[in-house]
Amino acid sequence: MSRGQLANQAFIYILSALIFSLVLIIGYRAVDHFLEVREQVEMIDLKMEIESTIENVAPTQDRIERELKVPSKFTEICFVDMTQGGSAVCATGGTLCNTACFPSPSISPVVCDAWESNLTNNVYLLPMADVSITTARIELQDTAGVETGYLCLDTTRGFVRLIFSGRGDRAVIQESI
Repeated sequence: MSRGQLANQAFIYILSALIFSLVLIIGYRAVDHFLEVREQVEMIDLKMEIESTIENVAPTQDRIERELKVPSKFTEICFVDMTQGGSAVCATGGTLCNTACFPSPSISPVVCDAWESNLTNNVYLLPMADVSITTARIELQDTAGVETGYLCLDTTRGFVRLIFSGRGDRAVIQESI
């Protein structure tokens, strides 16, 4: 092999490695972008499904069970009845958001924060989502049918099963067993 051929071959190897690296970097960025877009679409789908289900069921007497797919980065979803305002009484006799009851393992700090700040959002995803979810008036009950003022559910499996019941002026939400 002559010197010219060796230099030419080395140049081709270097050029091939450079092209391979560029393709790898551009491919990684494209896949990363597609994953971000997919997550945004999943978030918007969840928001629209919650809002439309509550909107459709609230004025009726219907009872609908839904399995909501929650994007994988979220570990918990909390529904908050903004009419309660943290005034519900806990086992120690205080209100849910005062120091006599808080921190309670059953109530998320996000719930008290929502009540105390008087925000209009009544659905929260943890860790906090960029998209705000505001629905028509909701009432929240535990699985026994007792009104709780809030409902926080684990979403580590990627979904939650809920029962939506219409009451004419609001929707009642319970966890499905």
